[in-house]
Amino acid sequence: MGIIRSWIRERLILAVKYAIREEIKDSTSLLPQIQINTSLGNDTLKDIDKRIERWTWDRCKRNDRQIENWTWDRWKRIKKEFEAQTGNIAFYSNRIPYYEGEKIRIVFLFQIPSEWPSIESVYNILVKDERFEFTVLLYDRTLGEPEQMAGARKFLIENNILFEEAEYYDFRKKRPHIMFYQTPWDDKHRPYFLRSDAISSLGIRVFYIPYGINYSASVWSDNIFSDVKFRVKPWLMACMSEALKVDHQLMSRYGGHYLTVTGLPKFDSLYYRDRFHLEESLLEEIGNRKIVFVQMHFTDKGGNASVPEPHISEYIDFFDQVDMYKEYYFILRPHPKFFEVYVRDGYEDEVYQFKRIINEKENVYLYDSPDYRPALISADCVIGDRSALLIEAAVLDVPVLYMTNNYYQEQLLPFIKPLFDSYYQGHTAYDMRTFMEYVIISGNDYKEAMRKKATRECIPYFDGKCGERIVDALYENMTLEMEKM
Repeated sequence: MGIIRSWIRERLILAVKYAIREEIKDSTSLLPQIQINTSLGNDTLKDIDKRIERWTWDRCKRNDRQIENWTWDRWKRIKKEFEAQTGNIAFYSNRIPYYEGEKIRIVFLFQIPSEWPSIESVYNILVKDERFEFTVLLYDRTLGEPEQMAGARKFLIENNILFEEAEYYDFRKKRPHIMFYQTPWDDKHRPYFLRSDAISSLGIRVFYIPYGINYSASVWSDNIFSDVKFRVKPWLMACMSEALKVDHQLMSRYGGHYLTVTGLPKFDSLYYRDRFHLEESLLEEIGNRKIVFVQMHFTDKGGNASVPEPHISEYIDFFDQVDMYKEYYFILRPHPKFFEVYVRDGYEDEVYQFKRIINEKENVYLYDSPDYRPALISADCVIGDRSALLIEAAVLDVPVLYMTNNYYQEQLLPFIKPLFDSYYQGHTAYDMRTFMEYVIISGNDYKEAMRKKATRECIPYFDGKCGERIVDALYENMTLEMEKM
């Protein structure tokens, strides 16, 4: 690199010297204000030489940095792909066989309490089904996103769920057939020994039920479908609909062959909604008022492909004037990282102001329970931005206002776009007030028929049996690999 830099500088100096000398020799009339002599010419050339040297050196340093960044990013991508391929090879070489007559051994890695609804109906079946030997593993040591993982141990204990510590579980000795993951985020949520590539290399099959519902086509390609965050392609994954599987086939680098269309367990909870109730103390405070459920994600001021939600300032504006809706009770459920991310991004004053408003308003309640279902199911209408809860709200048959950033409109995946089109649309505090006044208070839900039609089209499995279908799919896929003793 040093030789190339010197050569470029020398060539530039020679070219400029030649150009200036020719200019002085042939076109002295163009420089009428300059007295040309040998001394001035040498000083000028020396100055030019220094400027060129500085310019080429700065340029070279920038090129060095760009090349280094590019090669490092490229190397990380190649390394990740190589590890995935070697993990796949190791899996097929070491795959733990399933023999006729034995139970299917499944371990479930639990980490995030708020995502329990996404697997609850499957858990309830697996712990009782004689075809399976089911074990819950807990890993709650500090890693990325501690806000979401807080309280995992407490949740299991309070719900009388038996578990083992993941770091002490002997995978080689106990030889589970299937590792059931709660989240796909290998790099952020778990250490190497629990990552999908490490588990797969032991011959253990990777199984996943999405905790969220991917619906954005605007995010960077690696995030359109979160399951690609596994370092190896899952052996099996539950899927919400045939239309979503087609989107995977066409747009995911993993394709969609490993997907089994069963519907998602979180809709089983909503089907049996009478099982969920708000606490008595909160119900007494609400009284006869109608409930507005508000789900908020975090974003930046201008909006972009990764965070296209409204800025916190819009919610501050709306809730600062929420006194005008005395007949309504607002239950706020911010994303677990909502306040933390805004503080990190320099919005401490806005966070302080918003929390003050929430505490001061008599008809506003900050809902921080890991289980969002009692609050969502109790809602008479829903206001929310970027969340799977907006899709779950469809089956409740209540008006929904979908909030997006005024400066950025994300594109939606084809399988779910009709549902979001059937919602009321908003960007600002003014839009939230309009929704309250002209749809909710006036009782004019003019999108009801459109919303019901889109719900039937986009959520075809809403019968309370998604968990059953998933468990049956696990058994059927293992049976296909069954070997005789």
